[in-house]
Amino acid sequence: MKVVSQRTIQQTLASMDKMGEKQVEALIKSFVDEQPIVMGLLMSQQDDYSDADFDNLIDLTLILFLSFKKECGKMRQLSMEEVESIHERHLDNLERMEELSDADLEAETYAAMDNSKQPFLLSFVTEELISMEEAGALDDEDGAAAFFTVIQLMIELFDAAANGSFLRIV
Repeated sequence: MKVVSQRTIQQTLASMDKMGEKQVEALIKSFVDEQPIVMGLLMSQQDDYSDADFDNLIDLTLILFLSFKKECGKMRQLSMEEVESIHERHLDNLERMEELSDADLEAETYAAMDNSKQPFLLSFVTEELISMEEAGALDDEDGAAAFFTVIQLMIELFDAAANGSFLRIV
């Protein structure tokens, strides 16, 4: 299993900082071409965010996408069935977590982070979202929490594309 390293994340951030508008457009086109169903799922979230917050969500997702590409090379294109299955599993987990007490929810959150298949990416995203929230850069009243679940889903989807971690349902 390939794990995106901290070094790859830092290299991705450095290369994205140097990108001009045309390079960012090319990266988005690459994302759409390589993972059209994932991009469709991401775009379906647009109404849940302000324009600025959705731009932040796209930026974070592009960092994830490019980090996986840099670390893993070519990723396979996920099918609609795979994306729906992973998304459904993710939603089921969110529903289960909504029923937990605050203490159990905190413990579950830490356990999820400790057991992540992509711990460096999850750590980076967590730190980035907290930093954005503290800087007042997020419009959503839920702050970082409003982004975290979607970003977690994107990590799971890219991991499945990079590592082939899809379990077929018969």
